[in-house]
Amino acid sequence: MIVRDEAEQLSRCLKSAQDVVDEIIIVDTGSVDKTVEIAHSYGAQVYNFPWTGDFAAARNESLDKATKKWILFLDADEELPLETAQLLPALVALSKEEAWSFQILSFLSDDKTQSVAHSSIRLFKNSKSYQFEGKIHEQIGPSIRREQPYATIGQSDLIIHHYGYSQKSLQNKGKKERNIALLEEFVAQSPENANLHFNLAVSYSVNGQWPKAKEHFQKTLSLPNLSATLLAALCRSYSICLYHLREYEEALQFLQQGLSLFPHYGELYYLRGQIAWATGDLEEAEKNFLQATQLQHTTAEFISTTGTTSFLAWENIATIALYKGKGQQAIEAIAKAPQEKFS
Repeated sequence: MIVRDEAEQLSRCLKSAQDVVDEIIIVDTGSVDKTVEIAHSYGAQVYNFPWTGDFAAARNESLDKATKKWILFLDADEELPLETAQLLPALVALSKEEAWSFQILSFLSDDKTQSVAHSSIRLFKNSKSYQFEGKIHEQIGPSIRREQPYATIGQSDLIIHHYGYSQKSLQNKGKKERNIALLEEFVAQSPENANLHFNLAVSYSVNGQWPKAKEHFQKTLSLPNLSATLLAALCRSYSICLYHLREYEEALQFLQQGLSLFPHYGELYYLRGQIAWATGDLEEAEKNFLQATQLQHTTAEFISTTGTTSFLAWENIATIALYKGKGQQAIEAIAKAPQEKFS
């Protein structure tokens, strides 16, 4: 882990992981609160590392200190649910994979009723040749794939809870403003880096600055050699941006292109349904919401807002049925919403 002034959240993270790991390595980049004291109370090895504005550099310092066969990396605002902690030892015991992706469930509201999920490599074999890359939103995947091009990276259903995007966390730590400032600096240094432009666009989106977000989404689109992962995320995030700007026609055209590339991306159908609804086309909206519910099993493949292929879609279908005066159809749809919401 890398940390700085995380006293408020660190205990939750370390408590969730302490019983399933053999060592806890923490690199502190300049805490002035009780972060280091809390880390020591959980038996962590704490190393000081001067902050250079480069998250990957700090993360790689933690890799350099790790001594065990497998590395699990977390952030202070994350937590291993009990089910994940219990299954983790079995995952690595007989694993032939070089690394494993987990499902990161990021809560967007303080009451956990709104969330978004995406897949991310969080567990990998310890190798001195593996290094994190990217000054912000750093990744280990490119290094693993480059060093071991034929290695298998497993896709697990194990979940990590992430609290860093909840309203309380964003307001308390000024995370939105920090990310935008850093990314603006990095984009100025590397103006042709698609990942930087995309991450800056997403940060502007989180801050509700939709015109600025659109500017950097468009720049991302203009750059060559976009990876499939980035392109899929772009289809979702840019469409959401256009929806908030009420540029519905452009959004529909872009979603059509996205679905031609990723026909099993359920949330894209949900977004198309939202736009159809906003323009008054209830038939098209209902059709797309229904299509979204048929793709619930594919959500782990893509970044997805929780519920867009299940309970949110069914709730919208029920509302549309009421608009049409089809009470029985509405009852049947709404009956499916709570069933899937808590399953």
